[in-house]
Amino acid sequence: MLACGAVLYYSRARTCSAPLARFPRGGVFPPSYDELRELRASGDYTAAAVASIAFGEPRAVLDGNVLRVVARMENDAGDIRSPKTRERFRAVAESWLDPKQPGAFNQALMELGATVCLPRRAALHRVPATSPVARRFNRERWTNCR
Repeated sequence: MLACGAVLYYSRARTCSAPLARFPRGGVFPPSYDELRELRASGDYTAAAVASIAFGEPRAVLDGNVLRVVARMENDAGDIRSPKTRERFRAVAESWLDPKQPGAFNQALMELGATVCLPRRAALHRVPATSPVARRFNRERWTNCR
């Protein structure tokens, strides 16, 4: 359970440790996105996060924070609950992904969504004026964060 707990929330760690004994790899924690998806406790987001952060596999994560960032940066007002919108946003996030540091990139993108592109209002005072985000996007575009 410690291998799971290091990367996942405790409840997910409890849920994911049970199937490890039955896992084809003989109880060894699955080292790839596809193998992680086979675990009952591992959905798309969890598998992508673990695969990229723990194993360096180039998989973009797609959580609410990342969805807000993609929507803002692409100026896309699509419904993020729609499977078509999510697939479109996944393709965008995959195109941005740094294949040499996918885990760090995913964590940074999630952090940007959690600290700057907030659900109701962007926290623009947290964006350095010289950052690529500030240079690329004007204040009006970041004001109505989804």
